[in-house]
Amino acid sequence: MVALAVIGAGAAVLLYPRFEAAYQAGADVYRLRHLKYYGELIEEYRELTGRYPFEGEAEVPLYAFVAHDRQVDYTEGQIPYAHERRSMAELVAEIETGLGRTIDEYYDPQYVPTVRPNFYMYLIDGDRYFFAVHLQERFSFSQPVADRYNKIEISNRVTDADFAVLPEELFTSEEFNAALTRQVRRRGSLDAREAEYLHFTKQVSPGG
Repeated sequence: MVALAVIGAGAAVLLYPRFEAAYQAGADVYRLRHLKYYGELIEEYRELTGRYPFEGEAEVPLYAFVAHDRQVDYTEGQIPYAHERRSMAELVAEIETGLGRTIDEYYDPQYVPTVRPNFYMYLIDGDRYFFAVHLQERFSFSQPVADRYNKIEISNRVTDADFAVLPEELFTSEEFNAALTRQVRRRGSLDAREAEYLHFTKQVSPGG
């Protein structure tokens, strides 16, 4: 999967370094939780339907960005080759149809990007999928992209060329679970942002 540029990073609000580091350490925990949540939904969808979301619907790579109304503008112009795109509302509807139930929605805690993208990304290419999140902290299971920009992506098939990780291996690893369960300081604001968008796409049209 391509490494993404950060559009509009120069317009981000500058935070004091110590506050920013503490905030991002907590935000990374939420990003890891969201990665596991969506990864498990994707695998459950596959078990129930025999395919992955949007599999077989395009002859080129198909992307869906996990981004709400304050984030979606930053997803424009990210993919430099031929592809198709589905909205977050369409991704949610696809998963809910396959599972036969409604799901909660989780988004990157940041409304404006700083040095990394502030959204998650789902890609289906043939019968192979990827789901990626972007972190500040570097882990053994993440891929460094730039200073304070590390990416983790799970896939049903991994190769040395793309640095993806099998979800069943990542989600059972000691390091991942230690990071997933570490204490978060000042978690109130992060919890509030999660709660605000739990059912965001129910309020917008499928076209996003």
